[in-house]
Amino acid sequence: DKYTNTSGGNVNTGSLDPTAETLFDMIFEFRKNSEVRGYAKTTKTPIDGALGVWKLDDDKILNIDMTGLGKGDFEIVRINSTTLILKATTEEKTWGLTSDIHMVLSHFDL
Repeated sequence: DKYTNTSGGNVNTGSLDPTAETLFDMIFEFRKNSEVRGYAKTTKTPIDGALGVWKLDDDKILNIDMTGLGKGDFEIVRINSTTLILKATTEEKTWGLTSDIHMVLSHFDL
């Protein structure tokens, strides 16, 4: 739901890769079979092709594979009942995100 630097300051999505902006405009529904479905944040309707699988590799790395958006490995910085904070595991750009940018996902009711 937002991108921050490692100090917690907001990062302007306009400075990121278009794929990162696309992720910013989605909310995610996580299903029991590791399947994830993307919904438009404003209309809460499913986005065609926004389907993927998010799998925990070793309790610290989340492997994200979203159809049409690509793959990436993200370190779990923090997780609780309302927030998941991820960061890219390498300096390579994954969806325009480097390891100095956090992707913050917050609880959102559909």
